[in-house]
Amino acid sequence: MRSLVALSLALAALPCGAASVQTPLELPALPVPSQSAAVGGSLALGSQLPSESALATPALSLPVLPTALPAVSVPAARPSIGAAAVQPRSGAVQPRAAGTDPKLPAARSQAGIAGRAPEAAAIFDGGKVLPAVPVEAGVPDLIPEWPGKTGDTVRLNGRSYVLGEKLGEGTSAWVYKVKGRPLVVKLIYPDLKDIPVFGGEKDALEAMSHTRIAYARLHDASADGMTLVKDLVRGEEMWKVVDKGPLSPAQTGSLLDLAAELVSIGHTADLNWGNLLWDGKRWVMIDSGGFQQVGPWGPLGQILSEERRARSGIDAGAFLRALRARLGPDSEAWRGVQTGAAWPYQKAILAELGP
Repeated sequence: MRSLVALSLALAALPCGAASVQTPLELPALPVPSQSAAVGGSLALGSQLPSESALATPALSLPVLPTALPAVSVPAARPSIGAAAVQPRSGAVQPRAAGTDPKLPAARSQAGIAGRAPEAAAIFDGGKVLPAVPVEAGVPDLIPEWPGKTGDTVRLNGRSYVLGEKLGEGTSAWVYKVKGRPLVVKLIYPDLKDIPVFGGEKDALEAMSHTRIAYARLHDASADGMTLVKDLVRGEEMWKVVDKGPLSPAQTGSLLDLAAELVSIGHTADLNWGNLLWDGKRWVMIDSGGFQQVGPWGPLGQILSEERRARSGIDAGAFLRALRARLGPDSEAWRGVQTGAAWPYQKAILAELGP
């Protein structure tokens, strides 16, 4: 009994709330799964960027299916993106409320993502325009058993693609270069169909075709979206660029273009350093599965995280001042940036902006 009384007195003497003190945590960059593989200066979907603490290690590693979805989960049903005016890059971007579904021009949609593409659809390879992939009418689709192998033929919507060099492999997808064309075939593991990051990539690519984002375009797809034919993007992954030193003004400017577009349309994307490829003029996104509706700090939190700023040399204040000028200081999109800052480092950056 004396022990119980002593214990009660000791507990009563504790200050209120002492047993549950919470301290704010730093929000990490969005861990949207990325699948990329750099092979001989070319990059295609199918592997994953190493962690940022080990970015200097160039060895390819392909993703193991995560046990949990990203912190900002991908919606089970992707909103469609329809038609409306898009402002030019110069000057303020059309104000849009962050986190809302924008209406962008249907005229930018690409051929071949649903049903048959026009036979005259061009494929660009540097300065050359290659003839379209021939269409054979009345033949069924042919998809090899996953994960496929070099020499297999994939036939989608009457077009045949012979699998060449394997560019990447993992538990989520295998990627092959198409023989004779600057394209890749991505074979996504069939059991991932109901996970939007994987099974929803076709929808994301269709949506991104209405934006000004530079990305690996979709040329063809199976009905279930688990077999994709995309651009083969040539360039250097961002983590390799950063390993050589801070980003150049042109590289920072291209990142600003990307951020302004994403914030203005109320979406984020996978801005993992292995998912952005510098092609000499701009950053190109090679995996679009992480394209989803979210507030402005979805993309900005990835670009301006403390670790990434330290490595890339980005001046957060200068970056946000330029973004404010691009969006318009009185725009709904910029107000979303101001009101959406939830973490101490985000609020600190905004507090230092000034007029």
